[in-house]
Amino acid sequence: MMQRERNFESGFTLVEIMVVVVIIGLIAAIAIPSFKSVRESSRMTRFVNDCRVFEGAAQHFLLFSGAASIGDSSTGVLPTVLEDYISPAAWGESTPIGGSWDFDDGYGFFGVGAVGTNLSDAAIARLDANFDNGDVSTGQIRRVGGNRVYWVVE
Repeated sequence: MMQRERNFESGFTLVEIMVVVVIIGLIAAIAIPSFKSVRESSRMTRFVNDCRVFEGAAQHFLLFSGAASIGDSSTGVLPTVLEDYISPAAWGESTPIGGSWDFDDGYGFFGVGAVGTNLSDAAIARLDANFDNGDVSTGQIRRVGGNRVYWVVE
């Protein structure tokens, strides 16, 4: 007697594929908020580090030139006295938190920062809490108006 061979096609059933899709969806739902949080934290850290670099350049200029101040510059325009200390290409880039770079001394302090930032009020509060004293009206990081965030130089 001859045995019949059964032909089974290999492959995945619709249920198996659906289970895999659901698992991938759950992993994505868990991971995406974490990625956003890490990305925001990275942007804030880069902003503070860039501010420190620009602050160092301004302090270096003031020390070696004997000038009393750098003065106020137009938003996005590197003060001419700092062109030997700060790369115009780096200054011309958008800040890590959005907006344009600015040196300003019109708020009772001299600072470097971002004008036109796209950070929410809560994000600016987190920035200040992580890198300063938690109060955006005092300390090293100051918020002026709705969309200006400065690192106080002096």
